[in-house]
Amino acid sequence: MRKIHLPHEYALILQEVEEREGDYLNNLAESLRFDRDRLMHILRALQHKRLITLSRKTHETFVTLTRRGHRFVDSIWQQPSFAAS
Repeated sequence: MRKIHLPHEYALILQEVEEREGDYLNNLAESLRFDRDRLMHILRALQHKRLITLSRKTHETFVTLTRRGHRFVDSIWQQPSFAAS
């Protein structure tokens, strides 16, 4: 996989989505304490990088990781700075 550089808050969102195995936009905004518009801007950037998919479920946006997104999150945890001591 080509190296992807993301701001810390983008990686945090990916991690949250992976831990929850997908989630609704409103739930993510509330749990991460992000403004909904700011979160949507970040999600669109992550979608553009093909790390997440956005779909409509019951009038709300549902966020899931793509395979590439899962590989990226896994690679974050393999880096020495994130590995458990």
